[in-house]
Amino acid sequence: MARRGTREFEAIMRDDLSDTEIVFYYNRPTTQDDLRFENNFQKRKGGSIEADVVEEQIDLGLEKITGIRDGDFERVNENGDWVPVSSDPKSEHYFEDWKGFLREFADDLVARFTLHVFRRGATPVKSSVRVFDAGK
Repeated sequence: MARRGTREFEAIMRDDLSDTEIVFYYNRPTTQDDLRFENNFQKRKGGSIEADVVEEQIDLGLEKITGIRDGDFERVNENGDWVPVSSDPKSEHYFEDWKGFLREFADDLVARFTLHVFRRGATPVKSSVRVFDAGK
């Protein structure tokens, strides 16, 4: 398949707690996003990494996530019943604060999503060394 000229993608994450696959819809990070990620990921204080690195990853991940698949998450409604969470305003299960829900109840998945999306890239298929003859 050819690489398509779009920034809209989906990531399928395996959630061990629910033993299901969770789908995040997201916009591919820009070069500026990549720089921000690298700068935040490399934050150091003395000889150790600062503790807020994971929080920064969650913030950046939530900025990139544009939606979730209906039914991948559930919340308790005002009647005490479990209902699906939707990010789609057209869905009967739309929950306006779905990103807040992710921050509170799925921050672990968002952090892993962020690492997945920002640590992606191209994999070399073949590498070779070209030797130049300086005498020519």
